[in-house]
Amino acid sequence: MSLRTSISALSTKLLYRSHPFVMVNVLALFVLLAVRGYELTQVAAALPSGTSLFTVALQAVRADLLTWSSLFFLLSALFLLLSSLFSDRIALRVHSVILALLGAASLGMSQYFSVTLVPLGADLFGYSWDDIVETVTASGGLDVAAVAAIALIIAVML
Repeated sequence: MSLRTSISALSTKLLYRSHPFVMVNVLALFVLLAVRGYELTQVAAALPSGTSLFTVALQAVRADLLTWSSLFFLLSALFLLLSSLFSDRIALRVHSVILALLGAASLGMSQYFSVTLVPLGADLFGYSWDDIVETVTASGGLDVAAVAAIALIIAVML
């Protein structure tokens, strides 16, 4: 067996094993883009006059790229660790569950921000859980569509 044949066999095996992992990550990226699009449409009306939605969208994409690329790197390392310790199937299932929970949390934080116009991180350390729930319900925030969207994200990712 020549070196070229060995490299070809190894690359084919690697591509075959990584295909489901790549597909789950691509699906997660589309879900996260949809969540960001939802957030931008909800917040667009509340922007001060003179603020460009394009500028806000660029800042959001920049923040998302920094956050999600580092998170995907850590999740990839976890996937490789689980794949080597257990099986590819278990590693992919754990990876999918984590991505689904992150997508649902992202949608929940976007919903909170679109209702209160305050990032959840600012409220999370200053208020109790009851205060946050009261704020969202008093502003008419948590509607059936948001809960259905969160359930849909979890269902699609799993």
